[in-house]
Amino acid sequence: MTLYRLADDPPTLVDPVMIACFDGWVDAAEAASSAVAHVAADAEPMVTFDPDAIFDYRSRRPVLDVQDGRLSDLRWPELAIRHVPVDGRDLLIFSGAEPDLRWQELASDVAALVTSLGVALWVSLGAVPGAVRPRPAAAHPVAATAGLTARGVTSTPGECRADRAAGECAILRRPGGKSSEPVQRSAMVSLSARRA
Repeated sequence: MTLYRLADDPPTLVDPVMIACFDGWVDAAEAASSAVAHVAADAEPMVTFDPDAIFDYRSRRPVLDVQDGRLSDLRWPELAIRHVPVDGRDLLIFSGAEPDLRWQELASDVAALVTSLGVALWVSLGAVPGAVRPRPAAAHPVAATAGLTARGVTSTPGECRADRAAGECAILRRPGGKSSEPVQRSAMVSLSARRA
């Protein structure tokens, strides 16, 4: 049994691009999650993930909305994929709370899902904290396959290396792991206010 549920009547997709962003660890100032929330503002979930299987409610509690002393709403953590058509292109916005549990199983399920949906490219968005300086924000592209970062964005081999704690987005697009071809053709863009 998979960790996700596909909508009963999903749209027909043509070479969709998956844009993944989870709140939490790699979402400083909610910059990345706010960007994808703006893109997917009115879209209904096309795929939902079982919250009881992937979230630890002791560390990520549901949010209770209290208005004028009355309980008005209870919002559970959510992880979903929403379909957004933009200028004739199918975007799949994979966003929500970063899962606490079953990362490897989730990665396998998502790899199978992106293959079945025909995902052509995977883009992960993140935001990392950096020292604030009066300069433009720097973009730090990372790709699982050579040639996927923007033209003109280069670095000298060996010039930049970092060992980073992995978030679930990184696990989903891991190089050399059991992932589908679209996940291997992936890129991540992190924004920071550090000096470029």
